[in-house]
Amino acid sequence: MEEPEVSVLMAVYNGRPYLKEAVQSILDQTLGDFEFIIINDGSTDGTEGVLDRFVDRDDRVRLVHQENRGLIESLNRGLDMARGKYVARMDADDIAHPDRLQAQVRFLEANPDVGVLGTQVERIDDSGQTDGKWKFPTDPDQVAWRLLFGTCLCHPSVMMRAALIQDLGGYAAWATHGEDYELWTRALLESRLANLPGTLLKYRRHEETVSEQNREIQFETVGRAASILHGHLLGKRADKEFTKFVVWMNAGWMREDGVRLAMEKTGVDDLAGIQRYVRILYKAYSKRIAGEPNMKARNQAIIMQDMMCAERTESVSVQQKVSSRLLDPKSELLKWTLGRVRDKYDKESDVG
Repeated sequence: MEEPEVSVLMAVYNGRPYLKEAVQSILDQTLGDFEFIIINDGSTDGTEGVLDRFVDRDDRVRLVHQENRGLIESLNRGLDMARGKYVARMDADDIAHPDRLQAQVRFLEANPDVGVLGTQVERIDDSGQTDGKWKFPTDPDQVAWRLLFGTCLCHPSVMMRAALIQDLGGYAAWATHGEDYELWTRALLESRLANLPGTLLKYRRHEETVSEQNREIQFETVGRAASILHGHLLGKRADKEFTKFVVWMNAGWMREDGVRLAMEKTGVDDLAGIQRYVRILYKAYSKRIAGEPNMKARNQAIIMQDMMCAERTESVSVQQKVSSRLLDPKSELLKWTLGRVRDKYDKESDVG
């Protein structure tokens, strides 16, 4: 049997209300060279019948009915079945843009250094009405910086190189409600991750969404995975409590009350220590992960320090601002300064 270019992987448990639309959005893709692996994880709501009808209509669908084993075990079973060069994730309540697979394959073929590729996402509610958008960074170095604190790829939008995921051993059994982020933290040490600039997935948010029901467990998993990643980068200087703090601070990415939220959730109030931790983390990122100096990542490291200074003193002094901007490595300082001057000039030119 000829191997397909892409293996699309979906695991579903009691997903009948939105299942037909989700499956059809994959079958209607402009790229037709794929297999669609669907693991029905012990559904009891009529999902089985809906899926059986798709099997009868389209031989690209490879359907497995099993007793309930949970999402992670179901996904790993699907990975074991996958025959494609690339593996694309899909959820049973989302809608893929018709060109999604084509656009992702085209990018991955042109960028062999990228192993995991997401897209921008439109949020929809249970009735399918638009509820806003999620804008994720596209540059691999910016994605890498954000992954030190939490996820910045939408799991059901992602396409991955099958060889990379096989080498990594698939999804970790312990990473409940954060299996995607845990996998990205390991992939980051072996490959580059990126997002396409186009919005190629409609992500449905409703009461039954797993991430909505299990937010606290999810953050525990993310904190543990981030701690392991920080350990790889910092060795003995890694700090689990500080890691959990910056993970919570990252919730909503740089929200105004991010520092207070992190203090409340972790009980950590050593903000000076957190500032030092961000500095050594940025230095390690610059030396070990970033392909070249990334000024957006540097700016975000500076903003994190300024936020903690403001929480400690209710304002940020000139001396504190200077200190936060003198991040190591100092070799980036000239490029960062020139960039800030150029941005200021461009803004003034626009006004004029």
